[in-house]
Amino acid sequence: MNFFQKTDIGLKRENNEDAIGVFTNKSKETLAMIADGMGGHLGGDVASNIALELIGRSFEQTDLLSAQEFVNWLDPELFKVNDTIIEMSQHKVNLYGMGTTFVGAFLSLDQKIVFANLGDTRGYLFHEGTLNQITVDQTLANELFYKGELSAFEAENFPKKNIITSSLGVDKRVDTIYKTLDFMAEDKVLLSSDGLTNMVSDDVIAAKLGSDLAPEQMVNELVQIAIDNGGLDNVSLILGVNDEGSDQS
Repeated sequence: MNFFQKTDIGLKRENNEDAIGVFTNKSKETLAMIADGMGGHLGGDVASNIALELIGRSFEQTDLLSAQEFVNWLDPELFKVNDTIIEMSQHKVNLYGMGTTFVGAFLSLDQKIVFANLGDTRGYLFHEGTLNQITVDQTLANELFYKGELSAFEAENFPKKNIITSSLGVDKRVDTIYKTLDFMAEDKVLLSSDGLTNMVSDDVIAAKLGSDLAPEQMVNELVQIAIDNGGLDNVSLILGVNDEGSDQS
């Protein structure tokens, strides 16, 4: 299993509030994560890095985890991170209101992949030439769509489509969505901040992932397309390639 990652500040932001990383535990299982920070003068950067560092370092101390054991481990970790961000934002004026979205992908030794997400930072699985969004965008537009109050077209063009309904550091609720799937040989996993997915269509992403490009070049070119299309936000992605199927490294 090989991972390729990149983050770029984009063209319009003063700071890069995305935090990305790939961590390995004692059993050589892998957790890839992206947190997209928000709020406060410098708070977004602080919140996203708190999430990555606390969860990543804790994961490194774990041993062999099944998919369900990972979920049982991650859930309380996210609550701890949530409390830490809230407490810090309440004691430092310039960090007040900070928070972060979160997406993680856990690769177990038994060829399972677990996606976990809060907010609109996405996780995709590319399998047999098809790109599937596995995570669910926790946004106001998506919520109204699932309630039948907006059509797909209306949700896509909703004026407040970027309002998220779940995150870390905003309130005591941590409504993480988990999805577990088989992870097959030649599959690819893609995690991305909305700085990519708001600028680059799923069709373009799928075409890149299905091309003959080296994975590192896929990552570089997807980031560049987002920049060329406006670069309105920080752009971050992690691409994992299951190039052996039965071996994770």
